[in-house]
Parts: sequence; structure tokens; C-alpha cells
Amino acid sequence: MSAYADFLGKGNVTTFPCGQKRNFLSNLFNRSGKGDESPERIERIKETLKKTAVGRDALDFLAERGTKIGFEKLSYYGYFSPEKNVIALSSDFSDKDLTMTLVHEARHAKQDSVIENLSSKLTPAALLKNGFMIEADACAAECVLAHELKELGDKSFYKAHQKTEYAPMSKAFEDEFARSGDADKAREAAMLKWYDLSIKNGYADSYVRQIWSTAVHREDGSFKQNPSGREMAEKLCLNGAGKCYLSDPAVLDSSDKVVLNDKQAKSLKQTMIAYCSDTGVSYASLGLDGIYHKGRGGVRKITSEMPYEAREIKLMLGRGGR
Repeated sequence: MSAYADFLGKGNVTTFPCGQKRNFLSNLFNRSGKGDESPERIERIKETLKKTAVGRDALDFLAERGTKIGFEKLSYYGYFSPEKNVIALSSDFSDKDLTMTLVHEARHAKQDSVIENLSSKLTPAALLKNGFMIEADACAAECVLAHELKELGDKSFYKAHQKTEYAPMSKAFEDEFARSGDADKAREAAMLKWYDLSIKNGYADSYVRQIWSTAVHREDGSFKQNPSGREMAEKLCLNGAGKCYLSDPAVLDSSDKVVLNDKQAKSLKQTMIAYCSDTGVSYASLGLDGIYHKGRGGVRKITSEMPYEAREIKLMLGRGGR
């Protein structure tokens, strides 16, 4: 019995002296654990993870890496810091939220051990692919956790996930698993569904800003690495057995995955036209022909909207053109 039900069992409570209804107290009881920053709370979260294969894999990796887990005052669930090798969690959220967060951030830690994520060394195309991929893969790990707990008889994590903006991902996982009974196919379905979520735009905004910053500061090695989506997926999108769970990793290079909206495409084009005209670097060497713009005219390569290659821009500018 929950603490809330136990309290109400003491008598017929409908309202309180403050005038609030029963659901007010229900909400307070449901916050149980929030604000608790004790080591015991972290152990409680770990015990839940240990019930599942994906959770055990996450904890084993963090232990091997020596990653510390602690609490920090945050307005969001948590983060992983590669520099400090720390996963920070916000105590202001429920145990369920933080259990999902821990498996998500552990996934980022594992990704970082394979590839330097969101590195300024990546070309604009590769950085977009990498950024989208690491978030989609980490969110898919949450869906795996919810499913494995559901299989053990605890549907509460799946139900909680269904109340978030990531609900289409866990639904895609369960729908595919019901059809095929294949956990890898289900994980793939969840991972690819991330690309359809509106939250992707927020990440795209930040990645376009990072590309601008790299173009402005121009450190040694900037924009030199251009791995394909397939190459990165075969290192990052792995199941518990260390195999890529995507049936065709090349899908992450496709026009419906590496795509920007009007504002993002305009900003990126302006940045890269200026960068290429100044440095003489070609669009192709930056992978720009693998980035797409979805606008009123449909989906097209952003390079189709960038009128000149770098050397032609220099000639044009030399003639006083625009």
C-alpha cells in the first residue's frame, strides 16, 4: 500500500484545512523521494536498474569507467560530464525519472568512450549526424529499460514514459516488439522515431550554433573529420552483445534524418558560405551536400541553395559581385 493510501485509510478525508482537495495531498505524496540527495537514494535507483539487462550493462560500464554518480541543483533531470567523468542527477525529480535519466546518461558515457561526441573536429554534416544519433540512441535505451521492466511485471515506467514527449518512441518499441518479438528491431524503431519528434529542433538549433562558433574561431583541426552516419552508428548504436541494432545504419545519412528547418538552414548556409569563401575549402569537403533543408519547396540539399563553390565565390568577390 502507498503512503498516500495508508494515510487516507485512517479516515474519510476529502478536504483539508487549507481548502485543498484530495488530489493536492496525492501530489505531495507522489513527490516522495524528491529532494532526497542521500547515497541511499542512488543505491535505490541502482537496485531498480540491476533488475534489467540494459540497466546492469549501464552500471557495469560506469563502474569500469570509474564514473561518479551524484546529485546537483539542476532545473533538468541530469547530465554526463566527460571532463569530470561524472553523472549529475537532480533530486527534484522522482526516482522513476532519475532511473530513466541514469540509463540515458550512462549511454552518453559509453558513446563518449568510443567517439568524441559533438567535437569541433567533425564537419558540419558529421556533427549533425553525430548529435542527432547520440540523443536518439540514448533515448532508445530508456525505451529498452521501460520494456524490460514491463516484461518483469512493472508497467509503471512505461506508463510514465507515455506521459512525456518521448511517448512515440516507447510506443514504437512496443508495437514493433509485439509484431516481431525482436528486441533489436524494436530498439531500432524507437531510435528512428526520435527523428520525428519536435524536440529534435532544439538540438538542431544548438548544433547549428556550435558550427557557427567553430567556423568563427577556426582552431587547428576544425572541420577535418567527416565520418558517415553508417560509420558512427556501427560504433555507437550497439546492443548488449556489442552488435549494431540498426538493420541498415546508412539510413542515418538519409535526407529525412540530416534535415534542417528554414531558420536553421538559412543560418547554416550563411555561416558556411562565409567560411568557405574565406578559407577556400569546398562545400563537398565539409559534407554539406549531405545536409538537407525541408521548406515550402520540399526537401532539398542545402548546397542546391548555395550559389557558388568557394573558389567561385572568391572570383565573384574579386570582380565586385555579390
